[in-house]
Amino acid sequence: MIGMNWSKKSILLTLLTTAILALTFAPASAQNLRRIERQAIVEFEKGNFIEARDKFQTLFKYEWNINNTSSYLASCYLELDEPLKAYEILSHVSDPDELNTYLRILSCYYLEFFDEAENLIESFPDSAGFDIEDLRKRVSRAKESYSQGDGILVQNFGENINSENLEYSAVMYNDFNKLLFTSRKEKSAVTDVDGLAFETIYSTEIDSADNWKKATPLNIETEKKKSHDATVQVYQAGKKMISYKDGQLYSSTLKDGVWSKDEDFVIHEGKGSDTHCFITKDERTIFFASDYQSEGKHLDLFVSQKMDNGGWSEPKPLEMFNTEYDEDSPFLASDSTFYFSSRGHNSIGGFDVFKSTFDNEKNQWGPPENLGYPINTVAEDIYYTTEGKLAYLSSTRLEGYGSLDLYRVYHFNKVKVEGKLVDDNKQPIPDALIDVKYDSTTLRSYTDDEGNYEIFVPINKKMHITFIKDSLNLFEGDYIANIFFKDENQNEFNFFIDYMSSDPGIIKSKEDNKTVKHINVDIRNDYEENPIIASVPKSEESLWSDSVNYVAKTKKIEELQSREISFVDNKDGDIDILSSHLKLREATVQVKPKETKQSTGIASTSQVPGSQSSDYDGRLPDGYTVQVLAMPIRRKPESSFFDKLGDAEVRNRDGKDGLKRFFTGVYESFEEAMYAMRMLRKTGYSDAFVRKLSKYEEL
Repeated sequence: MIGMNWSKKSILLTLLTTAILALTFAPASAQNLRRIERQAIVEFEKGNFIEARDKFQTLFKYEWNINNTSSYLASCYLELDEPLKAYEILSHVSDPDELNTYLRILSCYYLEFFDEAENLIESFPDSAGFDIEDLRKRVSRAKESYSQGDGILVQNFGENINSENLEYSAVMYNDFNKLLFTSRKEKSAVTDVDGLAFETIYSTEIDSADNWKKATPLNIETEKKKSHDATVQVYQAGKKMISYKDGQLYSSTLKDGVWSKDEDFVIHEGKGSDTHCFITKDERTIFFASDYQSEGKHLDLFVSQKMDNGGWSEPKPLEMFNTEYDEDSPFLASDSTFYFSSRGHNSIGGFDVFKSTFDNEKNQWGPPENLGYPINTVAEDIYYTTEGKLAYLSSTRLEGYGSLDLYRVYHFNKVKVEGKLVDDNKQPIPDALIDVKYDSTTLRSYTDDEGNYEIFVPINKKMHITFIKDSLNLFEGDYIANIFFKDENQNEFNFFIDYMSSDPGIIKSKEDNKTVKHINVDIRNDYEENPIIASVPKSEESLWSDSVNYVAKTKKIEELQSREISFVDNKDGDIDILSSHLKLREATVQVKPKETKQSTGIASTSQVPGSQSSDYDGRLPDGYTVQVLAMPIRRKPESSFFDKLGDAEVRNRDGKDGLKRFFTGVYESFEEAMYAMRMLRKTGYSDAFVRKLSKYEEL
């Protein structure tokens, strides 16, 4: 397992020990500090970075041989997946040598400070002993991959599972309700030569409130044991398990709630460590990782078939996946996609996750494909397993609790929430704007005539939701949408409004606005009938987050034609309507002029460019209009503000309250005005709302 010898083994760090030992030590100034230094170097060479770190911290405190001590201490922190501490140590070195500069570049790389890393690389001398060109390529690949990240959500399992120790290799079973994982502690009564506790399998399950219970060792005696036991795979509906123990794979069976060992998994002859495997559902094929052919130098992937006598055939190396670096954690998904982790194949970090599909015509696996960011980072990303829209990952990425942590990967980052907006008498509130803000993104939707709404919102991210009716804030609050995988979809969430409020400008909600409220959504873990949207880049969110369907598509087209409002067909020849289920793509809205009665005194449209606004001081006619802007009388709107209105005429009116209001169109019915408002919102005037024309005489 990865925890057995938890050194990065990366080409970026393999030269550290040699380079450090080649330096000339400063003359000893204290016998005790010299002794600590010798001991620290010995522990470092043994791979006990924890003990070495503690001793070099003492030397650093006394500023002993500062360049050399800083190099060692920073190297320890990098090996223990604490790049920020390495960066801080190296920042204190006033006159860094080449090794310290190289380590600082590494720290920037692991901290994702790509620009700083590139600047340091440009000024780094092309000296022997440092493969600066390889590091340059890694930084460049990582920077490019991070810029292309899509909408996949990678979420930490949380503090009930993860800690400052190493947690990895999650194995879920029993419909995702039970979890086995491996842990190694830094502080333990019994430790291995690397200063960490031996690997231990932990078990937990979801309680009635959908929370993970406190994890406990699978074997109560494991705290005092001196052997490595790690999770690999659970199969046969949770009744069989393959685990790792001191370099070998073992099979166990669950009987009366207790796991009992069956037999060793003897797959090949010869010595070596078999770290991980995946056995297919029919138990006839096994993929596994082992170093037995490289004599312990690196891990490769192999495949073997079950023979009639119950044994395994001679393993065949998966040569299209194997490199001179480590390949580990093979996994075959239910759709026959093969996943594994590798330090080779131009990974952007240490271990990256790759996938491949089998080409039946060529009778071979296709070339491995890097899953990219955010699944892969500059850190170690390994033990990837997936089912449906959910996956599990072990990673040392920055946002973790410490070193390796367990993560859930959602193959989507938005979920559809739908329900009603109703008042305290359970009466629907129609034509209300739903405004959702998070990060720098704003999403909008609208309630229909019966108060129904639907909108796609981000999962597991704090967002601020405001409901607005006729420019009046009905209520607002902070929410988080949580996902739970269940047998059925349940994504309804209703908002209730209390109209009894002393402040006419804000209608109070029955929700408590002082706390973050949770919107819990249950979905099926499959690729059909889910109230979710697949991964969407943030740059395209405004295209898919849109308003609810008010009528069927055919009815809407007829309505558009009757109102002489046309849509421009998109490239597929289809028509995009007000829908959260369809992307707008290239579709745009064009409002055609509509004749109105001359007696109204104000035309709904004219040939005057929309960017020009004319005053209207006469008596206003009956009917409705759509207001698009309000601002202090002395201020003027930007000249391009009305450009999106095309030929529609914009009028304005000075109010007694010191505001100038800009509006367009006159409509006999409220419904006509509401429809025009929605069209304007689609065009980009998100704050547009319907108002009675006579109202302007009162303002």
